[in-house]
Amino acid sequence: MTSVMIVGIRELIRRWRLVLVCLLLVAVPVGLFLSLRLFLSGMRAEYSRISAGMLVVQKSDSMGEIYGSRLGPQTAEQLRQLGYENPIPAIQDIAGTTITNSVLLRGVDLLQYPALDEFQILAGQRLELSSPPRSTMIGYRLAEARGLVVGDLISLRGRDFTVTAIFKTGAYLDNQAWISLADAQTLFNYGQDVSVYVIPDDGPLHAGDTMPGGLVIAQRGEMIRQIGEEYLSIVNFMGWVVQIMAWATAAMLANVLWRLAWQQRREMSLLCSLGFGIWAPGLYLAAQALAIVLPGSLLGVLAAQTVGKEVIQHIAGFGLDTNFEPSALLSAGVLSLAIMLPGIAVPMAWFRRFDLAELLRSE
Repeated sequence: MTSVMIVGIRELIRRWRLVLVCLLLVAVPVGLFLSLRLFLSGMRAEYSRISAGMLVVQKSDSMGEIYGSRLGPQTAEQLRQLGYENPIPAIQDIAGTTITNSVLLRGVDLLQYPALDEFQILAGQRLELSSPPRSTMIGYRLAEARGLVVGDLISLRGRDFTVTAIFKTGAYLDNQAWISLADAQTLFNYGQDVSVYVIPDDGPLHAGDTMPGGLVIAQRGEMIRQIGEEYLSIVNFMGWVVQIMAWATAAMLANVLWRLAWQQRREMSLLCSLGFGIWAPGLYLAAQALAIVLPGSLLGVLAAQTVGKEVIQHIAGFGLDTNFEPSALLSAGVLSLAIMLPGIAVPMAWFRRFDLAELLRSE
C-alpha cells in the first residue's frame, strides 16, 4: 500500500507548479481562520478584564474611559453631597498626533489609583507621592512596542517623562502610560478639571442615571466592552467569509485531484489488476490530498503566527495577547480535514462507478 501512495506523491512532484498553487490556496483560509481566532481571543481577554463593581461619572457626549470628557471640581462636591466620600478622579486621553505615535494616557490619583485595577509591577517602582514630576509607569505592551525599559524617556505631548515602572494588568490597560493627576492636568491644560470620577456601585447612583450639567453614570468598563463587541461583529462576518473560502478550496482540491486521477486512470487500472485491491485509488488520492493539505495548513499556521499577528496589532490599534489556544489549533485541524476529505471522496466515488479492469482492456 505504501508503494501506491509513493506513486501518487511522485505524480505530484512532476506537477510541482500546480501543487504550489494548491498549497497557497489551502494556506489562505487556514491562515485567515487562525488569525481571526487570535484576534477574537485577544479582544475578549483585553476588553473583559476590567474591575467590576465601579461606576464612572462622565460627560454624556464623550467616551470618558478613553477620551473626550472633562469635569470640573464641582462634580466631586456633588458626589460627596450624594454620600460618596472619596470619588476617585482620573484623566483619560490620547497623547499623540498619529496612530503610530499615539499613547493611551491616564492621569491617576497617587493615593487611590491602586484601588481601581489590580496590576503587577514587572520592573521598577510604582508611582507614589514621593515620585518626582514627569514620572510615568507604562504597560508592558507599550514598553515592548517602544522598546522602553525603566529609566528611559517617553515623549507625551512633546514633553519627556521618565519611565519609573513597567506594569501588567492582563487587559487593554497594558497599552497605557500612567502619570500623576497633577502632571496630566498640566499636560492637557485642565487646571483643576479631570476626565472622570470613579465611584463604587453601592450608592444612590446607578448605571444609566444622569446628573445636572450633562453628566451620565456608566458602568466602568462597559464602553470598552461595547468597543470590543463592535470588533467581534466584524470578526463574525469575516468568519463566514473564511468558511465560504474553505468550501471553495475544498471544491477546487476535489476537482484538481479528480482531473489528475482521470489522467492516471490507466495506472489505476494496472494497480487494481496487479492485486492492490479496490482501495488502491483511495490510498493514491489520500496521499496526494495529504501532501497538499498538510504543508498548506502548516504554511497557514506560520502565516497567522507572523503576518497575521502584525495585521491584528494594526487593526486593534494597540497590542493584544495573540497566543494560539489549543482549541484554535484543533479547530484549524478540523478545517483542514474538511478541505481534504472532499478531495479524496469525490474522485473515489467517481472511480467506484467504473470497473477499472474493464477500463484497462478498453484502453
